[in-house]
Amino acid sequence: MATFVDLNTTAATLNPGFSFSAYTAQMEAAGSSLVDAVDTIAYYSPMSYDVGATSAHAEWFDGTTLDATVSSLSSTSATLSELSLESGDGAWIDVKGSVKVTADLDVSNMTLREADYGNDQAAQVLFGSATINVSTGALGGKLTSLVLAWHNDNPGTAGDEWLYVKLNGSVAVTGSIDDGLTGLTGKVTSFEWGTLTATQSGIQSYSPTHVISGVKIDASQIVDNLDTSGFDSLMAGLYAGSDKIDGTAGNDFLDASTGNDKVWGEEGNDTLIGGLGNDQLFGGAGDDTISGGAGNDKIIDDSGNNRIDDTEGNANIVSGAGDDFITTGAGNDKVVAGDGINDIDTGLGNDSIVTGGGDDFIWAGAGNDKIVAGAGNDWIVSGDGADKIVGGLGIDTFVFDNVSAGGMDNIADFNAAEDLLAFDTDVFTSLAGGVAADEVVFGKTALDANDFLILDGSKLFYDADGNGAGAAVQIANLKGVLTGIGAANFADVDSLLV
Repeated sequence: MATFVDLNTTAATLNPGFSFSAYTAQMEAAGSSLVDAVDTIAYYSPMSYDVGATSAHAEWFDGTTLDATVSSLSSTSATLSELSLESGDGAWIDVKGSVKVTADLDVSNMTLREADYGNDQAAQVLFGSATINVSTGALGGKLTSLVLAWHNDNPGTAGDEWLYVKLNGSVAVTGSIDDGLTGLTGKVTSFEWGTLTATQSGIQSYSPTHVISGVKIDASQIVDNLDTSGFDSLMAGLYAGSDKIDGTAGNDFLDASTGNDKVWGEEGNDTLIGGLGNDQLFGGAGDDTISGGAGNDKIIDDSGNNRIDDTEGNANIVSGAGDDFITTGAGNDKVVAGDGINDIDTGLGNDSIVTGGGDDFIWAGAGNDKIVAGAGNDWIVSGDGADKIVGGLGIDTFVFDNVSAGGMDNIADFNAAEDLLAFDTDVFTSLAGGVAADEVVFGKTALDANDFLILDGSKLFYDADGNGAGAAVQIANLKGVLTGIGAANFADVDSLLV
């Protein structure tokens, strides 16, 4: 699981400009050269050396050099605060910390707070607190940052440029100068990549082209993935798992990928993608686009004109004030939409739909649905199934597009003074061309060949042959204010859409 804070996009592609395999090959070569240099210091006397009050310098027959800043000096040893070792073939290591050198040049363990080593092509910079065993090359300690750099100098500029990838966190490390870091425990909390510029005075400045922050990723996982898949692995598995992703106040793109994730878009016009898993997606303020993906998702979007799509699994969607487009699929979905002109399509399944004030368009689809519309002139298409419908205040249009047995709808608050019953003539084919006044009969049965709609009290029937010869199908049960209901309350869909 990873946690991401103030993350603007999950679509970033890590392209540092150099391959991890080429980098590791160069670093292994540099490490081997430095081990040879250390052996030279251990087994051979220098050709020349000079130890002063504040600095020291020594050279060996094979080109190995050692430079240091002296923090304390006695007749038997010197304690160095900065140390620079360079092999005959140009590999180097610079250490800031503490190391003790005796008069016969025996070197104690190095305690460091910052170190960088490499060659003229690749380098590694470590920040933290660690110890290097000079005789074995083994290292251990705790890192706060690790930089992997690749030489890419621009001759036209004053500094020396390197491409880099930087990992930040709190990580206990083990390894060696020869083999690099082989064991890490702890969390990486951010990483970045860009251009590192080094000056002759040793000052390093970082210019990131992209930063991934607010994460919590096991360092050991990162090392294993780097060894097998290189830099691509930092991004490839970044959002796999049950993650927590918190966006910014800007327009974010947040794709949670697999796992049971929690994603907060915060303010701005965000795009949130849940992916595979039972996700919780919170859009926040702004005009958001949200896709739940596969799984039983919970989606909450406070305000704005939002587009919410969750067509796989059982969706639970709550939207605030605004003109929202909400689409669900074959699950048993729950949709609560706030005030505004909402367009809701719930597809298959036994769904529950509630809307606030506004002129809403509701397409319930197949299933035994429960629909409660708020105040406003709503357009409600009940679809297949036995639905329970409350239209709410306003001039509501109840659209029938299902004539199959068992698909009777219950309308709880029909108001004859303003509501309409509309019929899809692709299904109710006898009504093609419109619903004429003489095609609606109020009584128990059809009387002649064009009595296609029969309202018997509160029961609404459709008689395809219009004369009672064939069995009429009950399509609705009306409750509410039926006094004064007449042919004017019946219409075909096409005539209303003109």
